[in-house]
Amino acid sequence: MLLTSVRAPKNPFGPFARSAIWQDLASLMDGAPALPRLTSVFLIGRFARTHSSAPSSLNLGCLALIHSSVREVRLQLSPWAQDQDALQRLMSRIFTSAPDLESLRSVYSPESLGHPGFLTHFPHVHHVTIDVELHSGDLRNLARLPALRHLSIFLPSLCSDRVVFPSVTHLCVRGLWESISDSLESAHIPQLRSLSISTGTEDAQSLTDTSRLLHVIVTAYATLERLSIYIDACDHIVYLEDVNLPPLEPRPAGRLADVIQPLLSLRALRNVSLCFEGYDLEYTSDDVQAFSEAWPRLEELRFDFGVAIEPRAGNRDRLARPHSSQLSTPARFRSTRDGRRGGHAHGSQCCCDSACDSVRVGHSTRGIPRDE
Repeated sequence: MLLTSVRAPKNPFGPFARSAIWQDLASLMDGAPALPRLTSVFLIGRFARTHSSAPSSLNLGCLALIHSSVREVRLQLSPWAQDQDALQRLMSRIFTSAPDLESLRSVYSPESLGHPGFLTHFPHVHHVTIDVELHSGDLRNLARLPALRHLSIFLPSLCSDRVVFPSVTHLCVRGLWESISDSLESAHIPQLRSLSISTGTEDAQSLTDTSRLLHVIVTAYATLERLSIYIDACDHIVYLEDVNLPPLEPRPAGRLADVIQPLLSLRALRNVSLCFEGYDLEYTSDDVQAFSEAWPRLEELRFDFGVAIEPRAGNRDRLARPHSSQLSTPARFRSTRDGRRGGHAHGSQCCCDSACDSVRVGHSTRGIPRDE
């Protein structure tokens, strides 16, 4: 049968007429997998409240696709799905039919679906991404996964429990600034090598807050090799020619060296990406030289922040690193308040979507400095 070579079917959660075919095929094959070589199942829907591709009692025929050879499942369906019975059946099918699962991405919190210990039944899972705010029980259960290496999560508003992740090496966290800072300070991740943080300046309104977080990182994770921090603050960005716009609040201003001074003690850093949108920072040639001396293994360096009036930048030639393959430093900000004109994207890939194996953080065209 030609289906034996299929590895990645598209939209198996389609209308009932199409979804049912998988269940019909399974019944005709005496329990044998309809797609025996299938290793990845991506259930991806449109995120719209009025018209979503979501699991329901009518389109769960595609559950027949999940069998013992499946190693990766992505549940990126509508977060507004209300059919709890269908979601329960979906989770149960994964649990019973894919015991050797290695990678899971979900827009549903296991605890919110009534399966608080769901993930603990997969001893081989090494890559987990949860795209919604976790419950505290979910976080504790994630810590119990013996093979977990890559973890990408949206932290709950209040998360001060001391959780130990003995095997995690790559961590991507999103959420409120204070929650991220408290969680990193209380957690114990002895093997962590790559850290990506994404937040907004509505929660970090001063450079002091940023510096405090960096102190937490340095104290707890001295062996970091890759660090990415993305602070989204497009409300501070103004296109310089738009003179009719009402005045905005002053942008936090200061010296880059003063903010990131704690990071200079992280001698193992190889990849650094610091995107501080909404901040007006100055750096000099001496600062660049200090970075060069502090990070002897540096391979990639990216700074992305605002220069409100004039580009007060240091001499990039002084970053003398023999292993450096990429260097990106700020130009003058020229973006609109809402990002609909001016600026251009750098083609970055979101660290949360790539299991933190890159220091780059993706973002929209809002607030991207461009060369003049």
